[in-house]
Amino acid sequence: MMERSLSGIGASQGVAIGPARLIAERVLVVKPRTIPLKNIPAELERFARAIEQTAVAIKKIQLKANKLTATHQAEIFEVHLSLLQDPMLVDRTREYIRTQRINADYALLQALQEYQKLFNELGDETLQDRLVDVKDVGKRLIEFIQGYKRTNPFKFQTPGILLAHNLTPSDTIHLDRNKVLGVATELGGIGSHTAILTRALGIPAVVGVPRLLASCSENETIIVNGASGEVVLRPKQKTIHRYTLKQQAIARFEHSLRPLVDLPAQTRDGKRIHLLCNIELPEEAADVKAIGADGIGLFRTEYLFLSKNKLPSEMTQATEYLKAAKTLKPLPVTFRTFDLGGDKLPADLVVEREDNPFLGYRAIRVSLDKPRLFKAQLHAILRASIHGNVRLMFPMISTLQELLEAKELLEEAREELRKKKIPFDEQMPVGMMVETPAAVMLSDELARHVDFFSIGTNDLTQYALAADRGNLQVSHIYNQLDPSVLRLIALTVKNGHAAGIPVGLCGNLASDPLATILLIGLEVDDLSMAPSILPEIKNIIRSISWRGLRALGRQALRLNSYEEVRHFAAQLLEQWVEEIPY
Repeated sequence: MMERSLSGIGASQGVAIGPARLIAERVLVVKPRTIPLKNIPAELERFARAIEQTAVAIKKIQLKANKLTATHQAEIFEVHLSLLQDPMLVDRTREYIRTQRINADYALLQALQEYQKLFNELGDETLQDRLVDVKDVGKRLIEFIQGYKRTNPFKFQTPGILLAHNLTPSDTIHLDRNKVLGVATELGGIGSHTAILTRALGIPAVVGVPRLLASCSENETIIVNGASGEVVLRPKQKTIHRYTLKQQAIARFEHSLRPLVDLPAQTRDGKRIHLLCNIELPEEAADVKAIGADGIGLFRTEYLFLSKNKLPSEMTQATEYLKAAKTLKPLPVTFRTFDLGGDKLPADLVVEREDNPFLGYRAIRVSLDKPRLFKAQLHAILRASIHGNVRLMFPMISTLQELLEAKELLEEAREELRKKKIPFDEQMPVGMMVETPAAVMLSDELARHVDFFSIGTNDLTQYALAADRGNLQVSHIYNQLDPSVLRLIALTVKNGHAAGIPVGLCGNLASDPLATILLIGLEVDDLSMAPSILPEIKNIIRSISWRGLRALGRQALRLNSYEEVRHFAAQLLEQWVEEIPY
């Protein structure tokens, strides 16, 4: 058969070449049985034991995830643990057992179907990962109820490339990096759990490839290009040779970046650009230092609210924040106050169902509506500021009133600590995320009330282009290098600098090598990114000259399409940097 190329979404960089290993999803057989009234307590007990066994299994997976990734990715499994107390899943199952007098696994299946129906009615593609979590936990519960002993289907005898319809977090964390050369799935987006975990494990991956399994056979040679999103089936010998050379170039390139750890991100003519990292766990702080970063530009605090079954106390938060600040001292650590809402809600925070949660009750809106919860976090961040390297920023500011209200609550929190004689940094810098077009248009006024801006291009792009970043149907519209997004960035930088404050950028665009030269040309002061990409971005910066970049930035702003911008950026990268194999 002839060589064929399929297109998906590049989820984890790198190139894999090897035989296909097709993974068929195990179909659970669940049949209804009527339970005698006297046996209902025993059936409820079966379900309770399954919950306990599932919790133990998930905790084991989480321990493995912590060892393998040493990052926030393991927190996915805290969400799984919280589902074991979800009333819609657990209480509803118990209710069906009692009222319909049916077996526990069939009662659970009904609850799962009800859950799926609700998600389908919401029609929000970004909630699909949440549904994957529910199905993953539900499947494990049913297996324990039925007494099925799960085996690892990803234990290959010889190395190969895993092809599947979809992978759950539990599946992905069991991948053996020595045997699984690459991954390709029919479902998933750039923010899916498959994408997140394969990146953490360093396995090349492509997700969202239509009709992948129907197009390939077991043991056929395939190529996965995790950067471009291409999957090549039955490649010709010359294609294999070309991609083998690419693999070798990537290995050489990554090895060449190691000496850059102790060198500054400085252009050839002396312009210093601060490179920082985005993290979610205090444990990641040591890794940030090890790769030669200039600090943490975005510490996402949501994990504390999403990883437990109850909201964290002030002291719990303070302990975690202090740990990160102490580890990084004297490098700066920027804590973003919780960005809850959308698809991120802790179990203890009950809100009304929304047709479009990403345009609703989230981020600073939740904080201002829950002042006690918000001030507990503000107290905790202030306590951590005693090390003198803490910065605080508010997410999703859209109006001046929101910013002023947030700052007023911060001042109240300061005063409460002063009265208790609890020390903190009185000079702690306070900034805000610029993530909405409204904030950009008000940035001249907003800049007068903060010490710094941090542009969040993930949300800014989806709001500017009205394209949900998790929706495959509009993924071709969601492009962070779109000229409209670049112009919003440029205006924010202009207004920030006019007010005398620095402007950084912490969205995915900061991790895109193609964007680096353009962002520096637009005079962004610092870039905060995934730790894994920082050495490559530093290499680009050390390969270019600052002189003339502003003219190139202005030139990019005059382009009319994403394709034109990307082509322009690629030409610049090729001109300035000798070897970028991705």
